[in-house]
Amino acid sequence: MEAELTEARLLRNQADYDCYPANLQAWEYDARKLAASAAVFVKTCESFVIENGYV
Repeated sequence: MEAELTEARLLRNQADYDCYPANLQAWEYDARKLAASAAVFVKTCESFVIENGYV
């Protein structure tokens, strides 16, 4: 999970600092992959806060 978060941060930085994406299809692939990782991350965070009594 940590590696996926690191990769997501690097991709976000790349998107922020590149003037224009060179290949929109490559960005679409990255976006779809990140969407799947984000869903798992949110589920993990929800479980953590519930199990530890934060919610």
